Amino acid sequence: MNKITLFLVASVFAVAGKPVFSAEESFDKRKAEVLSQLDQRIQKLQENRTCMAAAGNRGALNKCHETMKTWREGNKHEMMESKHTHMEEHSGT
Repeated sequence: MNKITLFLVASVFAVAGKPVFSAEESFDKRKAEVLSQLDQRIQKLQENRTCMAAAGNRGALNKCHETMKTWREGNKHEMMESKHTHMEEHSGT
């Protein structure tokens, strides 16, 4: 199931006033999401560090920086969507 479908299902239940997940399920789900996001960021930071350590000139450093910047900007939307969904799930509690 994709994120949009999950969002729509969660919205329907939220509007109906019924909890989407129990408190324990919600906590475990959110914890798993946050840990996954942290793992992704750690991996990208390590890749960026390796790139910068291998850079032999300013141009190579700039390329490392641009690669990381592009990833951050692309990832920003996904992280905001995750936060928004989490807030909506808990707005009734």
